[in-house]
Amino acid sequence: MSEEKAAAAPAPGKSKLALILVLVNSLAVLGVLGIVIYTKMLYKRPRITETGERTRMETQAAQDAQKKAAIQSSERHLMKLDMMQANLKPSIIGRTGPGAPPPVLKPHFVNMSFTLELLNANQESVIRDNIPKFLDALLKSLGQTTVEELTSVQGRFILRNRIAGIINDLVQKSKNDPPVVTNVYFNDFLVQ
Repeated sequence: MSEEKAAAAPAPGKSKLALILVLVNSLAVLGVLGIVIYTKMLYKRPRITETGERTRMETQAAQDAQKKAAIQSSERHLMKLDMMQANLKPSIIGRTGPGAPPPVLKPHFVNMSFTLELLNANQESVIRDNIPKFLDALLKSLGQTTVEELTSVQGRFILRNRIAGIINDLVQKSKNDPPVVTNVYFNDFLVQ
């Protein structure tokens, strides 16, 4: 009789595991239930009305117009940077696939010099101080760029925007400030 009771009683490790699983499942169900109740019953999203959206869009347009007017009214300054050479992403020569010889990579590079159009002349010293950081970021970006990207007009336009964006990110104190570099002009541009 005592042997039957011992066999019928579950092992102590299994009962603790079952208790932990029941508790974890209960907490998960209560958490999901709490989220559903909060999102469906308690939280009230603000209503979007036509007048509210119209006033928000008008204030945004007015702020954008003020920023554009400040940028256009200021005197521009040109800052020429030295010639630079950068490696581009190498292209694969030959066939690739199973049974083919290992691919050969053809190196490519770009020689370029450009001039930055600055919003005002007193920003030149700030940019000169950040030239090493700028060149590092630009070389890292160009290392991921293919020859095909830079030989098209769109690719050069994208590179212009990328150059201006890198400098503006380094120099601007906050995202609301007007851009320091307003345009980039290529003096020399050679891709090989």
